Amino acid sequence: MGSKRFLISQDRVLQYYSFGNGNRTIVMLHAQGTSSESYFEVAEHLAKSSKVILVDYYGHGGSTHNADLYKLDVIGNDVYTLISSLGNKERSILIKTSRLCSGLKQRLRHSEA
Repeated sequence: MGSKRFLISQDRVLQYYSFGNGNRTIVMLHAQGTSSESYFEVAEHLAKSSKVILVDYYGHGGSTHNADLYKLDVIGNDVYTLISSLGNKERSILIKTSRLCSGLKQRLRHSEA
């Protein structure tokens, strides 16, 4: 599970992490002010049955830091391009909420205890 870099263009790179290899792909986008690392625990659990992709927004992690790219339409198009290049876009689920991630982490901790 190391980070990977996806070249959108000469001046635009998205950093992402890939876990698992199931038929279903789950793409997780972090909240502002955090990074994909906040989803590692949940991604490792979900990767038992699915392929999980964690993407860092522009300005976070190893993705390009350029304020001109911090727009919903830009990140939306570029994340779609990344997902399309990795395959399985027809069977992808997009998760974008830190509350859901926090709830999943708590559930995982209680079920393993």
